[in-house]
Amino acid sequence: MPKKGELKRGTACGKRDSKLFIWEACRVCGKFRWTQTERGKAKFSRCYSCAHKLEGSTHPLWRGGRHVDKYGYIRISTGKGNRIYEHQHKMEKKLGRKLTPGENVHHINGNKHDNRIANLLLCTRKAHRKIHRQLQELLYELSSIGVIKFNRRLGNYCIVSRSLS
Repeated sequence: MPKKGELKRGTACGKRDSKLFIWEACRVCGKFRWTQTERGKAKFSRCYSCAHKLEGSTHPLWRGGRHVDKYGYIRISTGKGNRIYEHQHKMEKKLGRKLTPGENVHHINGNKHDNRIANLLLCTRKAHRKIHRQLQELLYELSSIGVIKFNRRLGNYCIVSRSLS
């Protein structure tokens, strides 16, 4: 039986690789095994079976289960490997039921990161489209009366510094 910390080439301890291996105990279960070395120490602190049991908040790369998708919405982990939209989850909790396929959750202030219930509105898909059309029409109207202007150099709209009156 090898002693703790003993070093051997992989071919000498039943591995295909000729790299240097060390006899170390798993940090989780305490089972001894041969593991690769890196700078004279064990490269992996857990055995194969313990390392693959890690998921969710026990995983070393866990970052709280929140992530922003490519559209700017916050998605949260359900713990089953799935992610759901945070604004939909909060509305479902408030309602005490799942959203139906025809329901949408609208961010009133337009900020996709502001998922307070006070900023969320439950509406049908048709009503949601109507809200966004109305918002677009208001932007065009504000542009036509000079409240907002398009800045060609920056490539975006900005508010003109004068009052609405």
